[in-house]
Order: sequence, then structure tokens, then C-alpha cells
Amino acid sequence: MSIYENANFIQFPDGGIPSGLVPVKPEDNASNFDFARNSNASRVNKDKLIDEKSADEIRFDYTFASCPDILTEPQSTNLITYSEEFNNSSWAKNSSGTGVAPIVTANQGLSPDGTFNADRLQFNCIDNSSAGNRSLIFPNSVSITSGLSYTFSFYLKANNPSQVGLQLLVLKVISAQITSSEIITIPSEWTRFDFSVTSSSTSTNFIIETRGTFTTNTTADVLIWGAQIEELPYPTSYIKTEGSTETREADEVSNGGQSQDFDSQIGQIMFQGKSHGNDGGEKYFSISDGSAANELLIGYGSTQNQLDFGFTQSSSSEYSDSFNVDDETDFNKVAFEYSSGGIKAWINGVLADESFSLTVPGVNTFDTFNFSDGVGSNNYYGWTRKLFYLPNQAESMEELTAFTQDELISTFNLTVL
Repeated sequence: MSIYENANFIQFPDGGIPSGLVPVKPEDNASNFDFARNSNASRVNKDKLIDEKSADEIRFDYTFASCPDILTEPQSTNLITYSEEFNNSSWAKNSSGTGVAPIVTANQGLSPDGTFNADRLQFNCIDNSSAGNRSLIFPNSVSITSGLSYTFSFYLKANNPSQVGLQLLVLKVISAQITSSEIITIPSEWTRFDFSVTSSSTSTNFIIETRGTFTTNTTADVLIWGAQIEELPYPTSYIKTEGSTETREADEVSNGGQSQDFDSQIGQIMFQGKSHGNDGGEKYFSISDGSAANELLIGYGSTQNQLDFGFTQSSSSEYSDSFNVDDETDFNKVAFEYSSGGIKAWINGVLADESFSLTVPGVNTFDTFNFSDGVGSNNYYGWTRKLFYLPNQAESMEELTAFTQDELISTFNLTVL
């Protein structure tokens, strides 16, 4: 039998409904996930343009491939009040030494959302011999809390071919002191740049500039769009602002499947996904009875680049362990099989752990699949490429962790949205 025939539950970015997420298998609507997000949210569509999905509408995101991934994210607020209007006074345009303040010209090119709303930004520090010669721009009046992590991001490209390969300097500034700097190379196509810092002061900001002795060029002519500062150690999807801060609410995916979809005593689960990055929180998938008393957990732990596996029966931890991966922001393929004969944990086709006994719950105990732990906490945030559940051990973990996206489409006759 094929994996498709053996599997009871398959989730692939193939179908969404209002307030729901539709599994590829089973095909009855009773096994659909519930989905909730109390705000609009953006994603990259199949044309590689940024668009916006309505509240309670699942996002199929095409950032990384020609086939989509399920995008789920935590709540986040864009603290920049004019994310696309760099000519607004909320953006300081300054200079020092021989430099002149950057010139902003509104609406000079097609932006990543496909409309003619990208601003032209021209820098000129004039003389490259001194670090005191600067042409710089930065957001004014951003509300920062000391001790928290923040990420600054923006989309940028050369305004004309002669600017490709030139340099800009991005500074992280805390209490008027430069804590770190990074040179970026101006690209020919739209690219999102991001920079993170843990603030030790409410006076924290990010600066973009040409600067003597730092950038090899004194001038730069670029298009810029979609700036964001958020209280996270990594960037999330773009949040547009037009005069005030804006918040994207968290995604919640829960209550997938029914008791007949899962076997509490023998089974295999596999997922492929990538995390946004480590924020000190745990991000799990679970199959459970809707509580922490009986649950199977698999996902990323609170330690960076760490995968966690867990199995609990009648509130007793029967198995719990953690394993390192090279990078949790890669699309890792992870599988876990369980039975009274023990467990096997697989990461990217390699056996990570094996045990030879396990106390399993009673028949029909597992009845729900969540993008979180069994009680709805520690939500999985990131990109999910595929989820399988098989109520037996008929498949090799090597095969389960080897399926490509294209093979899934052809095998299951899926429609790319």
C-alpha cells in the first residue's frame, strides 16, 4: 500500500475554508482544523507579491517555493507609524559633516505588493574621507522597552542598474551609542533586510545611511518600502501602518481530526517545517485527548535549534528528550513512531533515538490534532510544509522524511493554490 493509503491524516497546504483548515485526508469535513486570527495578515502569494488575507483566513505562503507552506505566527505590532511613507516627518532625514540629508521622492516604483508606491531614497555623504560625513534616515518616536528584543526590517532594491552592488550602512543604536553595524549590498531585486537587537535602553533605534570610511560609495539611489520594527528577535510578515502602530493577532490552529483518525496505541507522525527563529518559547504539534494528561508532542523547544519529543500517558511522562538540529529556520523533516514496543525518533532521515518499552493510553484516547500542546499553549509558529499521521508502523521513517513537495502533489493529485 502507498503512504497515502496507509495514512489516516494528511495535512498539506491544499485547502482552506473560513475559520478552518482542510486536511487532504480524511476528506470528511468533520476532521477539519479550526482556525482563528482576529486581524488581517499579509503573506507572499503565488505571484511572489505581498497581499493581505482577512481575519480568520488561513495563509498559504509562497516565500520559499513554488508550492505554498502554511504560515502561522505570533501576535506582533509594527511600531513604525508610517511603514511606506518615508517622506513623512515620522522619518528623520539628517546629515553631518559634508553630508546632505537624504532626499525622499514618493511613489517612484513598483513595490513588493505590486503597486506603484515604493519611495525613492537618495543618499549623499559627499566626502568619503571622514566617518563624520553622513547622510542618514531613521524612524522617529518608536516606543521601546528596555530589556526586550526588537527586529527592524525593510524592503530595498537599486533604483537603477548603476546602483547594484553599492553599499549602505545599517546601525543599531542604544542610548546614542552604536552597538553594532552592518554593511548591506544594494540588490537588483526586492530584498527584505532584517536586523535584531536586545535593547538595554528605551532610547534604541536603527539608522540607514551612507557614511565616510564605512561605505565605499558616498551616494546611493534606492527604492525602499515596507519598514517594520517589532518586539521579537526575528522578523514576521509585513504589517502595514498608515499613521499609527498596527497589530497582527496570533494564528491559532486547533481541533483537527477525530478519534477514528488516530490510534492511541501505535502510530507514526511526521512533519516538515521551519521556525521563524528562537524567541525562548516552545512551538509544538500535538495529538492528544484535549489535555496534557495524554499527549504526543513534537516540535521546537525553548533552546535554539532544539527539537523536542514527548509522550505522556495518564499524566505520567513516558518519554521526553531533545535533540539538536543544524538550524531550526531550515525546513527540517521530523518523524516519531510509538507503540507498546517503544519509540523511534527521526530527524532528516537519521535515527536520533530509540527505546524498547512504552506505556500507551487506552484505545480511542487520542482524538484531536493541534498546532500547539494538548491544552492549547506553546503554539507552533513558523512554516508547515506537510503533516502525516499513520495509525500503524507500515512505513519506513526514511521514506516519510524523504517525500518532496512535488512528489506530494503528483501522488495525491493536489491543487496548488
